[in-house]
Amino acid sequence: MKKTLLLMATLLMSYVSLAQEAYRPTAENLKAREQFQDEKFGIFLHWGLYSMIGAGEWVMNNWNINYREYPKLAKAFYPSDFNADAWVSAIKASGAKYITITTRHHDGFSLFKTAVSTYNSVDATPFKRDIIKELADACKRHDIKLHLYYSHLDWGREDYPMGRTGRGTGRSAEKADWSAYYRFMNMQLTELLTHYGPLVRYGLTVGGITTVMRNHSTGSCPNSMR
Repeated sequence: MKKTLLLMATLLMSYVSLAQEAYRPTAENLKAREQFQDEKFGIFLHWGLYSMIGAGEWVMNNWNINYREYPKLAKAFYPSDFNADAWVSAIKASGAKYITITTRHHDGFSLFKTAVSTYNSVDATPFKRDIIKELADACKRHDIKLHLYYSHLDWGREDYPMGRTGRGTGRSAEKADWSAYYRFMNMQLTELLTHYGPLVRYGLTVGGITTVMRNHSTGSCPNSMR
């Protein structure tokens, strides 16, 4: 037993050592971290179809709402009071240095026009407006940084593999197709990185943890996301 534990500890330490040696942050990455630390105060906007229910962004999971029923919310999504300039102006006046918004959360609904799905604020709702574009344009006019959040999880798509959450939404595990979902996800990320001007950062949810990453404005997804 002791030999087994010793072997496991040795292998774990070797793995950690290799991981540490493999990753070396670039000067630009280190500068981005310093800037993010210095900015200190920003506003994170969690907004989507779940806002209509008023029970948080995890409501589809928490209430076990069927994945065929939940999208019906989109038919009534019409935030008539949304004014990107007014929002950005108020946020900047509060002293915030940046704005982060959920482009898409775990429910799979996108607040931007996307070519790979009609389940978005332009094609699936009577509002028919690209909210992310309007916000990005307003941020540019008011000179405030924009960060985009994007969820890897999707409780509504049948090709998304069954994970630890969203298990009560009625999807069949047999229809999961990681390769298909991976292509869809990367196409959406490419759209976000190329259609909305220079972005300061984007955040990705991985295993329930939000990872902040730097956009180098290369015009495509980083290799690690392919």
